[in-house]
Amino acid sequence: MILLLRLLLLLLLLLLLLLLLLLLLLFADFPPLFSFFTLIEWLLNKTVQKLVVVVSGVDSKEVIERWQFDLEVDKDVNGET
Repeated sequence: MILLLRLLLLLLLLLLLLLLLLLLLLFADFPPLFSFFTLIEWLLNKTVQKLVVVVSGVDSKEVIERWQFDLEVDKDVNGET
């Protein structure tokens, strides 16, 4: 049951990241700094521990929103279905 909840939370995080990527592609006039699939690879390989999403003003560069996600993957979760 706990594993299922963790997988659902991971899926929710991935969907959030996909939504943010789509917003970036729709409203930005520059290519993304990294591809969404690179982030997925980092998550599956357990090479990332923290994800920070920052929304800043175009002209002022002032931080409007900032989200920080501390990522922790169970050692026995290997990404296989």
